[in-house]
Amino acid sequence: MRNPFRTAVAAVCVSLLLPFPVMADVLQLQSPNARAQIEFELQDGGTARYRVRYRDQLVIDSSALGLDLGNAGKLGQGLHLLGSERSEHDQRYPLPVGKRREAHDHYRQLRVRLADADGRKLDVLMRAYDDGIALRYVLPDAGQLRIRNELTEFAFPRDYPCWALNLGRFGTSHEGEYDPIAASRIRPHHLLEL
Repeated sequence: MRNPFRTAVAAVCVSLLLPFPVMADVLQLQSPNARAQIEFELQDGGTARYRVRYRDQLVIDSSALGLDLGNAGKLGQGLHLLGSERSEHDQRYPLPVGKRREAHDHYRQLRVRLADADGRKLDVLMRAYDDGIALRYVLPDAGQLRIRNELTEFAFPRDYPCWALNLGRFGTSHEGEYDPIAASRIRPHHLLEL
C-alpha cells in the first residue's frame, strides 16, 4: 500500500524541478544605491503597468505600458509573462569635453519578456540608475512594422511643478526655453492622422 504522504511530497518535489519560472505578482528592481526603485506588474486582463519610487517616495503611480502598432493593433493588454532576467552594468568611459573627465554608467536592469494571445512578443527593459529610471521597448523577431504611437503613461500621484520644453513648432532642434507648468495642466498628446 502506498503512503499518501510520500506521494504528495514526491509530487511537490517533482513540480519544483520543472523548468517553469516562478514569478512574483510584482517584479521589483532597485538601483545600485537602492534609492531608485521600479516595479512591474501584469494586472487583470494582462495589462502591463509600472510604478516608480525614489527615496521611498512614490513619484510615478501605477501607469500603463505598451505600443500602438496601427493596423496591427495595440500591444500592451492581454499579455502573459514568459520570463524575466536581471543584470547589472558598471562601466567608466572618458569624456572628450565637459566638466568631468569620465562618465560612470552604473545601473541594474530587469528585462521582462511578454507575449499576447496572438504570439506577438514584447520585451520591456527597465533600468534603475542611482539618480533615475529608464524604460525601453524591444520587439524581438517582429520584422518590419509601423509603430503608430507609444502608450506609456506617467501617472503622477501629486500635482508636481514641471518645466516643459517650449519647442514652438515641430521640427526644431529641441533647444528652447523651459516654461513652468503644473502637471495637471499638461495635455495628452493627440496623434494626427496622416
